[in-house]
Amino acid sequence: MNKYYRELIKDLHDTTYSDSEYESSLIELEEKINLIVSKLRDVRSIVLKNGFKDINEEIYFFKHIKPQFVAKLIYYNSIYRISVNLLQIPVILTTQFQFKVST
Repeated sequence: MNKYYRELIKDLHDTTYSDSEYESSLIELEEKINLIVSKLRDVRSIVLKNGFKDINEEIYFFKHIKPQFVAKLIYYNSIYRISVNLLQIPVILTTQFQFKVST
């Protein structure tokens, strides 16, 4: 079962990785969040279906596997919320903090 979890984690990292994390659009962030939630549902269904072999496997899962998914979800949710809040700032306030470039 650990092999399957490793494959899910590798797939999660591959699909959410981007060279320009800070330039992601809101649509891309929503897609990444939905993907992570979908992967978490898959992991949950597998755990409910198969269970754990022993207590050590359960401890390993909750200590190492699940936190990787939850950390990504928290990260992308935070970026999404910050981006949405930045879009709601009135234009007047944003122009006050921009540097004026004289030509």
